[in-house]
Amino acid sequence: MENPRLWARRLSIGGALCVSTAIPAFALNINLNDTSGMNAVQTAGFEEAAAFWESMLGDGIDVNLDVGFGTFTSPLVLGAASSNSAVYAVGGTGSVFSALATDAS
Repeated sequence: MENPRLWARRLSIGGALCVSTAIPAFALNINLNDTSGMNAVQTAGFEEAAAFWESMLGDGIDVNLDVGFGTFTSPLVLGAASSNSAVYAVGGTGSVFSALATDAS
């Protein structure tokens, strides 16, 4: 029969591992929007990258990304990315929430 102390030690280590790998209360959620009709391999690549960043960042937000493949005018260009931003001059949190709600619609 196995030593009861050894069994208890294994149980406590297993419990500690379960606690340390718990999912955070807030989690990043990346939504991918295919803009170019990607094939299964390309889609899987983006999904794997999204899953990696979701596991690394604990922000409680949704991120919507338009992803795809296309052609470039120069053969020297490997890839490209762009972003949109907005600047709001507001005074107080109520105004901030209003500005964000307007931008979201």
